[in-house]
Amino acid sequence: LGNPGRQIRVCREPIDVTTMVESKELELIPASEILTSDASLTHLLLKRAVDHSRFPNQVLFAAKGRTVTTIQPDDVPANNYLGLVDCEYLDSIVTSNRELLIQMDGGFSTLRSIALQRIETFGKGLRGRQKTTFIEHARRQEYYPYRVPNDDPIRRIEQAVYDVALERINEGTNLAGMTNRQKELVFRMLRRSLHNEDLLEVLQEVAKLSDEDVQKFRKVLERTTLESIIRLSSEVSDRLSFLDIMEQLVYGQVGKVLKERSHLHKILDPHCWIFGGKFHLATSDQSFREIIRQHRKQAGLTDVGDEEIKNVSRVEDIPDLFLASSRDYPIEPKHHHLLVELKAPSKHLGRVEVEQIRRYAETIMDSHLFDKQSTRWDLFLVSGRATKEIDRDRKQKDLPYGRMYTFDNMDVWAFEWSEIISNARTEMQLVKDHLRRKSQELTVSDYLKENFPEILADLSERVKGREGGKRVSGTFSPQ
Repeated sequence: LGNPGRQIRVCREPIDVTTMVESKELELIPASEILTSDASLTHLLLKRAVDHSRFPNQVLFAAKGRTVTTIQPDDVPANNYLGLVDCEYLDSIVTSNRELLIQMDGGFSTLRSIALQRIETFGKGLRGRQKTTFIEHARRQEYYPYRVPNDDPIRRIEQAVYDVALERINEGTNLAGMTNRQKELVFRMLRRSLHNEDLLEVLQEVAKLSDEDVQKFRKVLERTTLESIIRLSSEVSDRLSFLDIMEQLVYGQVGKVLKERSHLHKILDPHCWIFGGKFHLATSDQSFREIIRQHRKQAGLTDVGDEEIKNVSRVEDIPDLFLASSRDYPIEPKHHHLLVELKAPSKHLGRVEVEQIRRYAETIMDSHLFDKQSTRWDLFLVSGRATKEIDRDRKQKDLPYGRMYTFDNMDVWAFEWSEIISNARTEMQLVKDHLRRKSQELTVSDYLKENFPEILADLSERVKGREGGKRVSGTFSPQ
């Protein structure tokens, strides 16, 4: 590699070592009072990462084509870098049998110090060039997840974090030198890790970043809440997609055969947020026996025995979902519980279904085992459509739409799925709008300015171009 003019043959077949070299840069280290002869420093970038089993150290000091000694810099320019230092002075050390004492030689110490300084300078320039070149090339790939320009500020911030992370992975693994299939896998894995809280683990394990590097990412992700915004934005998008699917399930052709317990119930169990984001699932498809136990646990009440529970009227009734919510401050009612009775979408809500939910309400009101003072209860009856008779009850004057009955700390409601879905969609859209406004208040410019100025400049130019020439001065602002 250091002497490409020399020919190497294996079984008479010539080996062209220049095909292994991606780039080559030569600079002169002039002689001095201590270093008595000129030296050449060759910066080689290979087309693949250096094999450390063959090259434990990536800087080689040589004389007349023979390696005299090697060293490993603290900060190597790249994993495909080899530095070759050639100097006649080193030959004089070898010929005078001082090779074993070379580390104590003043001339070599001077040569090593100068070489390391120049290698460090070369590395800084190389990383600067690679950042710009690599990210520009990466953005042109079909599997780059942000190819389509988007004015959503959340997506812009997500792209900024993604680009920086991609750069660090490239520095640690020479991503640019991988095959397209390998790169596609890494690109997609990184995008997924950005949404499932595994970004720091991916960077630490795949890119082999130091603790200091990981801490830099932790600062930009945690201090500015970018991680939360990106993760929550993804969750909101997933929920909006689920609402679209629910609408098709209930009111499409599938709704005619969709069963309450074997189908609808299982679909909704992991998506109880559709009835209100503050609730969590306490029981599913359990009788009032278990509901009483869970309710008393949530309310901080003492346990009761089976004999006492057995005396509760209609205790064997099984509501579909029992959802619970508690507040951390002493305001009554401190607890808010929700019972949901689901009906198959093909079944219209009529008097029989309303009497069922009314019976649940009476079970709670008639038993002293249910807390009435610090707990508020809502009972939902939900199906695809309501009969005209029940629809009139849902539109009572001076009552909120859907409320059938009102008791002390208890309301009984009847809803069509279209209303549940519409309310949830409105709530998700409000959250999405809030995230968009919040992201407009944030900037990653301080972090980028300190650690990745080239990416900051590129992002600023891209934003400026989309805004019709509006100047973005010094910061990456998604506004």
